[in-house]
Amino acid sequence: MDEICTAIEGRYIQLKAGKMDAIHAVYLNKLYLLNVWSTFKINGEIQQGKIYGISKEGYLEVELANGTRQFGFKEIEFINA
Repeated sequence: MDEICTAIEGRYIQLKAGKMDAIHAVYLNKLYLLNVWSTFKINGEIQQGKIYGISKEGYLEVELANGTRQFGFKEIEFINA
């Protein structure tokens, strides 16, 4: 429990100090399937895509065959093929 509280406090201190770039970098480093072509379901259609980032607004940024798009919560689904 102490480890969790310490980790939360550390991130809070970073946030309070305005170190958003550092927080964003750590988040991207942990993001599942970052820069890996994978199979997704988008509007009921199966497509290949590559997650390349998170927007400042919190949208998942994905490269698709027909360009790039941003997705909100539950707008895209990973398919374990």
